[in-house]
Amino acid sequence: WSLLRLTPQDFDQIIGDSRVENTDDNMFVALRSPWHLFDSSDDVLAMFQPGNEGVLALENVSLSANDIAALALSHMWRRNDMVMAARMAAIALNSGESANGRIFTAELRNSVYNKDKNKISSRFDRAVQLEPDGYFPRVARAYYLYETDNMDKALEDVELALSVEPEYWPARRLKLDILIDMGRYEEARAEADILLKSPYIELDDEVWADAAQLAVKLGKLSDGAAEMSHYLQLSPYSPEDWSWLEDVFLRLGHEQGSRMAANNAKLSAINNARDEHRDARYLEHMGEIDEAIESLKYIITQYPDYEMARADLARLSGATTYTAFQK
Repeated sequence: WSLLRLTPQDFDQIIGDSRVENTDDNMFVALRSPWHLFDSSDDVLAMFQPGNEGVLALENVSLSANDIAALALSHMWRRNDMVMAARMAAIALNSGESANGRIFTAELRNSVYNKDKNKISSRFDRAVQLEPDGYFPRVARAYYLYETDNMDKALEDVELALSVEPEYWPARRLKLDILIDMGRYEEARAEADILLKSPYIELDDEVWADAAQLAVKLGKLSDGAAEMSHYLQLSPYSPEDWSWLEDVFLRLGHEQGSRMAANNAKLSAINNARDEHRDARYLEHMGEIDEAIESLKYIITQYPDYEMARADLARLSGATTYTAFQK
């Protein structure tokens, strides 16, 4: 949602003296506002200028260049909408230099254009210079440093960010990943414990799996088994995680638990195969035969005993221009 990073004060500034208010009985604007309106009467639509500038299309909006660039980043990261992100970024950059504007141009160059590391790094560095006491520019730079295997500097940035905003989940989650990759398991486990106690844990189930693996690395097999079991209740889709749990149960001498985990590993594998098979048949239905064949080949590589995929591959192997709608 593109408004995710706005504060209540920002909302007050945007909404202003609006005559319409969201209630349970009369939802005025849905979460994808202002594109999805449940009230489409003329007086309501008149509040929005023509075009697709998101919240910037509301009347009497006065946001800083930094806030507009933050919205551009939200469109880039949360919606994967580069068209809208670019339009908002253009407004932000024309409004003046800002930390978030520099982050946007760095991310754009990193993800879309060339991978000139010097230019990307200089933009992140400038963002930090523009907001030296802020936490977000340092976290953004830390992600890039982590991505480019510069672990020490990434950790330094993320720790400085957490000193400013200890509750910022992305920073602490990134710190956990960095410490794991650096092999600093005791420190990583301490970070995992903080995350597990956070109300935001509901947003990131995989922390339970990371915590479980750290527990086992530190010799706490029972804790690891309990935490992985909890994770697999929330997300029971990984055969590898079920097999990992099977091994831990065996090491604990828990035969019943190991059999259960082994059985669920097989079930999750066949369920994954069925999901991918469904996608392959959809590709066939849409006439994308080459893509369907490649998908079926991948399924058979991963799940050699899945005969239905083999049968479909044999049936399609000679097809080149088949379209289901022409049958």
